[in-house]
Amino acid sequence: MNKKNFTLLELLVVLSILTLLFAIALWAIKPLEFFRKTRDAKRITDLESLKKAVELVLAENKGILILTTSTNNIIFLSLKDNSPTCSTYINSGLLPSPPAGYEYRCSNSPENINNGWLPINFSSSTLVNLSKLLVDPQNSPPYFYSFITDGTNFEFTAYLESENNKGPNSISSNDKGKSDYVYETGNSNITPISFLNSRSGIISASCFAKTFGTVDKQQGIHAIRDSNNNFVIAGYGRYSSASDFDFWVLKLDNSGNLIAQINFGGGSDDYFYNIIQTNDGGYLLVGWSKSYGGTNDAIAAKLGNSLNLNWLKFYGTSTTDYFRAAVEVDDGYILGGYISETGKAYIVKVNKNSGDPIWQKLYSTSTGPLEIYEMKLLSDGNIGIVGVYNNAMIWFSKIDKNGNVLLSKVYSSNGNNIGVTFDLDGNNLIIGARTTGVNSTQDILLLKLDSQGNIISNRVLTGSGTEDIRKIIALDDGYLIGGYTNSSPALSYDYLLAKVNKNFDNFSILFQKIYGGIGADYGRGLSLGSDGGILISGYTASVGAGSDDIWLVKTNSSGNINFNTTSVITTNANLSVSYLGLFLTIDLPLIVEDVTNSYFAVTLPSLNTNRISYTELSQSNSCE
Repeated sequence: MNKKNFTLLELLVVLSILTLLFAIALWAIKPLEFFRKTRDAKRITDLESLKKAVELVLAENKGILILTTSTNNIIFLSLKDNSPTCSTYINSGLLPSPPAGYEYRCSNSPENINNGWLPINFSSSTLVNLSKLLVDPQNSPPYFYSFITDGTNFEFTAYLESENNKGPNSISSNDKGKSDYVYETGNSNITPISFLNSRSGIISASCFAKTFGTVDKQQGIHAIRDSNNNFVIAGYGRYSSASDFDFWVLKLDNSGNLIAQINFGGGSDDYFYNIIQTNDGGYLLVGWSKSYGGTNDAIAAKLGNSLNLNWLKFYGTSTTDYFRAAVEVDDGYILGGYISETGKAYIVKVNKNSGDPIWQKLYSTSTGPLEIYEMKLLSDGNIGIVGVYNNAMIWFSKIDKNGNVLLSKVYSSNGNNIGVTFDLDGNNLIIGARTTGVNSTQDILLLKLDSQGNIISNRVLTGSGTEDIRKIIALDDGYLIGGYTNSSPALSYDYLLAKVNKNFDNFSILFQKIYGGIGADYGRGLSLGSDGGILISGYTASVGAGSDDIWLVKTNSSGNINFNTTSVITTNANLSVSYLGLFLTIDLPLIVEDVTNSYFAVTLPSLNTNRISYTELSQSNSCE
């Protein structure tokens, strides 16, 4: 049989036909996506054309737009409606109500160049050549154009159809606007974020700022969001001027409404430092107290979901003892802290129902003290520990649920470096630490490790003064950092909230905000709301009823909040990015002592309850 060989030309023709058939097949499989992307391309072209036209009008009129109507707090929509306030769409449920303080404007002939949907007199321009106003290809909710201006600044938006064109790393997220899900263009990002979120179906975050206090000092140290999407804050407060401190716990809903609170204590100072939610729906709190022996004893308290006290225990020695962290395992709670006088880390495993010790252990070295700052349950069921060794090096360790040491490492670089907080990021860990290695003042160090404690990279956030990190949270699209700073432009010590990206090779600060007044304001805790908002807990001397009040500030996901008082402000921080060069990683052998039979675990015969008569004051109930 004779076989005919293809010539090169014939082969190229065959390949071209196959490629064309493949493209047609793809189009046939996804024709809707093809049309979505086509319409999206027109939307982007339309808005860029309209932007160019507005810029020409501005250029002609020395930076001022020639407007046909008032534009103050008005969002102009390209939708066709006989109602000038777009009420046909609002009443039908197709269009969300406008943001608080704003109104919509629609036109019954939106494309008309003279009285269409845009409030700009293009007809008088010698530079603009528009015969009609451009509108969305579909021009029905959620697909329409919007425009907002203050006479000088302006912005257009459009909601794109293709899923590939919205969300992180899309056209909509790379347009330098506020939203990852709405395409924005103009000379300023002045469209309210709540409107952008409503366009894309995102629930708008509720924002609030509230103080809880008396004439004297109260402090909110740590905050969590529980399984019911409520915030629970652990701290302490005085019930009268110069009295001792009592434990204090507050529970608020996502909008800042107080659901419950409890304060209680013994005959001396009692402090809650940290809180976790337990698997039974209640809460476990740890800290320290002077109410048993006169010196600080480590304490743990178990509360029910309604904040009723189940048990309270004092642990340790006659010296100064602290708990800073806790985790829950299947057969108990594990509490972590340190013994001040001996410089040893102190870990206790207790019964869930009673708080009675299952074991108590000390962890130490022969070369320097150890302190525990934070513990977390790892994906393998073991417990990760972050703290400080010898007051100068970050310490990271792993133990199993029986207290056996699986790993112990320290990290040394320029200056003093103290591990304060960490979070899990897939198979890696991100540690937030204090460092003096960049300059003589304290800065924020981010140290990324793999699961075995090996360093991946580090970055430093530095300012003109002091920065302190108290909490770090790993998000899908970055790391959230909470603490405080007195670096310019802070008025004193102010709350600090920052978000950075995860790529340390192309590292950047996504946003950085400060909140505070002329008094000292210290951010201590950080938690995410169910709506993507961010709660910062701490205490303030700038507003409130006393010298220090618990201050809860909940922003939207971009750190924005609108205060209704001039006593506190929010503004952008001015931190820059630096780097600690050489890091030494050193294995640190630990000496483990079982002190179950020599350390006490006791209860108080009685407690004082709800002695704090507090005042609740509001400083904000809106994000913008």
